[in-house]
Amino acid sequence: GDRAASLTLSEEQLAIGKRQVESGAAYLRKTVETEHVRQTVPVQHEELRVERHPLSADAATDVQIGADEIRIPLVREELVVEKRAVPVEEVVLRKDVVTEERVVEADLRRERLDDSQLNATSRDRDDDSSTRRR
Repeated sequence: GDRAASLTLSEEQLAIGKRQVESGAAYLRKTVETEHVRQTVPVQHEELRVERHPLSADAATDVQIGADEIRIPLVREELVVEKRAVPVEEVVLRKDVVTEERVVEADLRRERLDDSQLNATSRDRDDDSSTRRR
């Protein structure tokens, strides 16, 4: 028969993996605030001014006496105020990947062969056989 026997020695090895987990979140929020503004704007209007100039009697050739009327429209500027939304800035939120070093520590076990008894047993046998020969 087969008189050999075997023993397998094993050891632990460190296997390090990585996984993605959410570490937090950032929120970009806009709110509305109201600001009262006051602005001075120049406006114009027309005013009527009457000027009189004396005429000499011989200046007008065809003179008629009677009622008469002339119309002169007066104009003024009127403010027209409107509010409109105008884009003024774009805010972009980006994510950057930052790599940093992390140290992983672990105690790993390893099987060792204890052959102290093997040597003692084979020596004892050698000693026994040598004593018997004498």
